[in-house]
Amino acid sequence: MIHCFNAVQKCCSGLCDGCGNACEACGRCSVDLCGGCEQTCKTCCRPLATITSKPLGCFVIIAAVLNLPAAAFAIASLQNPQLRACKVSNFCYGTVGIALINVTFSLYLQWRLDLSIRSGTEQGARALVQEASQIILYDFGFCFYVMFFVFSVVYSFLGIGWSADCPARDSAPIWAAVFLLLFAFWTALFSCCWGLAASCWGVLETIGISSSFANLFFGSTNSARERPAFVPAVPPAAPVWQTQPQPPGGATASQALYGGQ
Repeated sequence: MIHCFNAVQKCCSGLCDGCGNACEACGRCSVDLCGGCEQTCKTCCRPLATITSKPLGCFVIIAAVLNLPAAAFAIASLQNPQLRACKVSNFCYGTVGIALINVTFSLYLQWRLDLSIRSGTEQGARALVQEASQIILYDFGFCFYVMFFVFSVVYSFLGIGWSADCPARDSAPIWAAVFLLLFAFWTALFSCCWGLAASCWGVLETIGISSSFANLFFGSTNSARERPAFVPAVPPAAPVWQTQPQPPGGATASQALYGGQ
């Protein structure tokens, strides 16, 4: 019987050791897999975090969300051979170019505003509004984009008409035009709300009120500027007490006077 018990004990012990080793291997595999996923997510999200931490981060994200689908619908429409005989094909090529220019300009505007804030001396919402006003008034790129923006709105309405007149019943060009018009509406609404909200935020800063939601909406304007290098504090110098010089002979004047009496 003892041999039977020993055999059963060895079998159970082997099974338990095998389960333990399997669980340990699964744990190591999970750690390696999760570590790789974490590093991949950090690498992928780092550009997004960089964009959202700067002014106009919300505008850049929405610009990509609305323009990239417009370009995708336009490219999908070009795969339809029936649309090549209509003006819609030219509209689709133009839509791809307009969408890419819209996204590029949103990044340029954010870079331009962030650069102006970094090179300035003031901080906060007032400096943000002041730098934005300078870009609107004196930046050539912004001036050209305003004219291009008006053209893109008119071009989108024309594209809807061309799609309706085309014999090929394909709704993809219409959706591309709709996304461009949504971006135009969003840009106009965001510009008005952003300017008014930034002005109100500047007034609140003057009375010592700051908002974390405003930092999320406008970007970290105070941290956009490079911080100065750390300069260690210099301890105060020790006071120097002035002493009267002693006369020749090592005695003071009073000692010499009383010593002579």
